[in-house]
Amino acid sequence: VRRHMRFRAYAVDFSWHVQKRISDSFPDLPLDDGRPIDKRINESRLVVIDHPTTTMLETFVSNVPTILFYDTQRWEARDEAEPYLESLRRVGISWGSPEEAAAKLEAVYDEPWAWWGSKEVQDVRREFVERYAYARKDWAHCWAEALKREVALSQARVK
Repeated sequence: VRRHMRFRAYAVDFSWHVQKRISDSFPDLPLDDGRPIDKRINESRLVVIDHPTTTMLETFVSNVPTILFYDTQRWEARDEAEPYLESLRRVGISWGSPEEAAAKLEAVYDEPWAWWGSKEVQDVRREFVERYAYARKDWAHCWAEALKREVALSQARVK
C-alpha cells in the first residue's frame, strides 16, 4: 500500500519540520507534488487524514473514501458533535490511533468503495456533511439569507 501513497504536510509547518522528519523516517514514501488539494482529493482512491479539520470536510463533500485518525485529547469537540463523531467511529471512518487507521486502510485498500459505498457509511457521511459542511448548490443564497438575519438581529438589539 505504501508505494501508492503520497504524504502531504500541513501548509504551515510551525517550525516542526514535519516533511523532513517524515522523509527521514520513511525515505521511500513519496511526497505530494503540491497540486491544489481539491484536485489531489478528487484524484485519490482513498485519503487518510490525521486531524479533524477542513480537509476531512472536503473529502466528505467530494465523497472520496476517507480514513481519519486523531487524538481526541488534543482535538476537542463540542458535546453536541459527539453523536456525529461516534457515528464516524461506528462505521470505520474515524479511529483513535494511527495503527487502527492503518489496519482499516489495509483492510479496504483493494476495494475502498465496497466499504465506503455501503448504505451505512454513506448515510453517516451525508448526515455529517449536512450538519457540518453545508455543501449546497445554493450556498451563496443561504449565506446571504443568514447574513440578512444577523443584520436584522443586531439592528433590533441597538433599538
